[in-house]
Amino acid sequence: MCGALQLSFLLMLSFLHPYRHVFEEGYLILYVTNTAEEPVSNVAITCKGDCSEAIAVRGRVRLKLPPQTRPGEGVTLQIAKRSGGSDWAFISPWDGHLLVPPFDNKADKAISVVVARRSDKQMLSSGKFLEAFTARYLKEINPKLDRQISDEERQLVLKLQAETVGLSPEEVDRAVREWGRKAKDPYQQGLADLYEKNYPAATEKLRQSYQMRKEAAQKINADFADAAFFLGQSLYGEGKYSESVDKFQEVVSRRKDAAALNWLGLSLCQAGRYAEAEPLFKRTLEINEKALGNEHPDTAQSLNNLAALYYSLGRYHEAEPILKRALEIYEKIESDKEPPDSAATINNLAALYRAQGRYIEAEPLYKRALDIYERMRGKEHPDTATSLNGLALLYKSQGRYAEAEPLYKRALDIYERTFGKEHPGTATSLNNLAELYRAHKKYTEAEPLYKRALDIYERTLGKEHPDTATCFNNLAKIYQAQGLYKEAERLYKRALDIYEKVLSKGHSSAATSLNDLGGLYQAQGLFTEAEPLFKRALDIYERTLGKEHPFTATSCNNLAALYLTQRRYVEAEPLFKRALEILEKTLGRIHPDIATSLNELATLHYALGRFTEAEPLFKRALEIYERTLGKEHPDTATSLNNLAAIFYAQGKYEEAEPLLKRALNIREEALGKKHLDTATVLENYAALLRRMNREDEAAKLEARAKEIREKAKPKYRD
Repeated sequence: MCGALQLSFLLMLSFLHPYRHVFEEGYLILYVTNTAEEPVSNVAITCKGDCSEAIAVRGRVRLKLPPQTRPGEGVTLQIAKRSGGSDWAFISPWDGHLLVPPFDNKADKAISVVVARRSDKQMLSSGKFLEAFTARYLKEINPKLDRQISDEERQLVLKLQAETVGLSPEEVDRAVREWGRKAKDPYQQGLADLYEKNYPAATEKLRQSYQMRKEAAQKINADFADAAFFLGQSLYGEGKYSESVDKFQEVVSRRKDAAALNWLGLSLCQAGRYAEAEPLFKRTLEINEKALGNEHPDTAQSLNNLAALYYSLGRYHEAEPILKRALEIYEKIESDKEPPDSAATINNLAALYRAQGRYIEAEPLYKRALDIYERMRGKEHPDTATSLNGLALLYKSQGRYAEAEPLYKRALDIYERTFGKEHPGTATSLNNLAELYRAHKKYTEAEPLYKRALDIYERTLGKEHPDTATCFNNLAKIYQAQGLYKEAERLYKRALDIYEKVLSKGHSSAATSLNDLGGLYQAQGLFTEAEPLFKRALDIYERTLGKEHPFTATSCNNLAALYLTQRRYVEAEPLFKRALEILEKTLGRIHPDIATSLNELATLHYALGRFTEAEPLFKRALEIYERTLGKEHPDTATSLNNLAAIFYAQGKYEEAEPLLKRALNIREEALGKKHLDTATVLENYAALLRRMNREDEAAKLEARAKEIREKAKPKYRD
């Protein structure tokens, strides 16, 4: 006979019982009842291995497991030979084997165990016992390959099973047959027919039971998938993207519909796992095209998501035709009036052009999207506010601060009246306005807005949300600009800690934070501390976004600038050149970031005294700034200042002066006569005038610059 018959227990059914108990790591919580579902006391339970022993008190057992036991592993329970323990037998599960549940303190349920006293005749009238006994008996009926099991072997199996609970095989046999005649459930009827070898009747009943249980299991599976789906959405909303990935992966393992694949793709994107997201977005698009057609709104939405992924990866040339196709779909839906969904795609296309420095193409698209939202949604709708923010960001990128400010303020007003003053959307709008003031170096106006946004994020999204981290990072930049380095360092580190904890240490947001913290150390001359941060950021960008992403180029520039400051010119030059090559490949030759990169490389040549190589780079940078940002932009002034420095170094004072004059005029008009950047140009112009022996003029400019710097000093320093 099978070794499986050498059992000292009866069948034990495992299910969860709604008994409240705190789960602890290393402990198994049981709820012990008899076949009448009454809690049992004074039963001593242990398990195989180095396990403790615990006595049931009103059904409750807290059993310490063997060391190193982990959730999902199996353990085998035993009834200890004490306190009358030998008089008890397990009913469910028969062999005492069960799986250890998670030690997560989230469950509100203990594992239920059913026991009975040996020789207790009440078992013979318990449907739970008789069903379990019959099932266990049938599992032990193992036919041979060359013949069926004999009646004598059946009787032996029955005898052995009955003895484990102290009953005779005859009385158990009678009870099972009587139970079978009274059974109403097809599963129980099928077991009883199978026990009596009535195979046609058993097949009919068990087929019926199988179908019922299959449908029930499918329903349970669907309900489980729905619960995981909506939990994933909630975690996504909290910014817990790695956890939302786990939940949506559970959904996709059960059903691969477009919605589940799409949400998993979105979560992976937010978690920085872009390579894994791309095939999901493509599969979602394929499903929608096949099921709904090539011109359905859901197909357009799938195209939008795929384009957004390519945008994040800096694959702008791939994103553009996809967005244009999505826009064509929306435009065909209602040819007489543009639907609001088309406005979102128009906004996305405008954002793509903005990222590429194609500002002239971006502006009419932003305005068109805004017009659609105002007409279709209303002037006070949140979508209108979103569109206002996009147009304002374009103006900010162009240095058109005066035009951007009223748009940001109008968007903020809409959010406050629509959602309230304590909504995350309001916080985002506050952050946008603060970023404008920071770009304009209006730190006094920016700081309270950041702080208010931060307070809202912490109370609504939590202290460890990615948006909260972003706000910390932005506020740190304000403090750094004012020389408040210790405060800035604390906030940068806090932001980095949140990104690494919530998103991952290898997420691109963490890389951005590392870059900013490295920049802070560089500003303080702490080059040894800065270098590993810049290197780590570059490594993350290369692994997550690719070696030819604009962020990778920015990271190369940052590391190169550090080497330039340290006069490590040989190490700096290939990084500057690599950054420029990446940007020209991804953004084209006419983009503000290209101009910035040219300025950096030209500065290296300047430091090496290679003026003839630096001059054409500075001139090209100036031309790009003028074409993309305009002749009155502060960055244009910076480029004029740099070009003047080259002429100054070569003694070409007459050529340098008009450039510095123009730079000063731009700074005064764009930033104000009392701005620190204005002071820098005043000092440079004064130095030039002294070389030209115009001492009185130089002294006046120096006095102005000194006054600006004195007034701009913070009230306290680190």
